[in-house]
Parts: sequence; C-alpha cells; structure tokens
Amino acid sequence: MEMNTLTMWIVAAGFCGLLALTKACSVDNGEFITTIVVEEETEIGSVVAGLHFDYPELVMRVVVIDSNPYFDYLPANNSFVVKARIDVDEGLSTVQRMTLMCQPKNGPQLEIEVELELLDINDFTPEFTLEEYTFFISEAAIEDTQIAVLEARDRDIKNVYVEYELLATPYSALQNEHSKSNHTGCELVTKKLCG
Repeated sequence: MEMNTLTMWIVAAGFCGLLALTKACSVDNGEFITTIVVEEETEIGSVVAGLHFDYPELVMRVVVIDSNPYFDYLPANNSFVVKARIDVDEGLSTVQRMTLMCQPKNGPQLEIEVELELLDINDFTPEFTLEEYTFFISEAAIEDTQIAVLEARDRDIKNVYVEYELLATPYSALQNEHSKSNHTGCELVTKKLCG
C-alpha cells in the first residue's frame, strides 16, 4: 500500500510539473490569448499594457513573430507601446493583432496571440452648415409650420450620433430628427401658444 501511495505522489508531482511547463507562457489565468483596450489618439511612445504571465519565473524570453504597424512589444520591460498614430476615423480596423513567441526555461516554445481593441473617441465637434441662422415667421403661422431645416455634419466616421438642443422657448420646437451617413438633420417648427 505504501508503494502505491508513493507512485501516486510521484505521478501527481510529474503531472503538476508538466502542467506548469505547458502553462509557463500562459497569460491571464491559463490563456494563450490576451486582449488590450486602447483609446485612439493615444500618444506615440505611450505604454498601454504589459503581459500578465501566470508563471513569470518560468519564462526565459518573449519575441514578436507577427508584428503590428501601430504597436510594439518591448521584452526588456514586458510592455506594449504605441509606435504610430491611431485614428479609427481614417478607416483603421478597431481590432489590431500581434503574435508573440514565448520560450520557457524548460519546454517547447508557445505562441501568445495579442488583440489590441481600439476605442473610437469623439474627436470632432459636429458643425452646422452656418454659424448663425436668422428666421422670419409670420404671426399668422399655425402650429407645426416649418420654419427651417437644420443640418449638422460630424466628421467622426463611427461616432455619427448628433443630438440637437433648442434653448427653451414657448414659440418653437424641434421635430423629425433623422440621420444619414455622417449628416444629421432636424426640422424647426412653430409651437402652439398657450393662453
């Protein structure tokens, strides 16, 4: 009985050692893929993340085998840095990828897939076609008479939601908001007067 217990302990220790070797390059609790979220327009040279190895003491070296034009991995300090301007509004894919090769102290090399998810920020202010609008309304105008159609343009490709706000007035209201491509329009109409 003692021999079987000893054999079981040796097998268990061997299995745990093998498991540690195969997981030597794992990141984020056993994965071989990690996702890093980065805002567009992050300054070039900024460190955006590092790898979180499950067993850093077992990792001998990490090298880039499939690079990315916007990000670099610096093995000396285990960090990802921005190496080129990131602007989603210029058609850049919101998911960028890199592949790293990890060499553990003992065992086979393993690949780590890195996904860099880009967050599009609203970096352009919506612009009206004119700086100032002047309207003339007949005093005989009935409720819902169209006064004007206003339109704004937003140069953000992904962030095209434009919301209009009219300062409080008892005489007018905004109606029929609509959106097409990166233009949004609404209709300014008369409002029923109380009293």
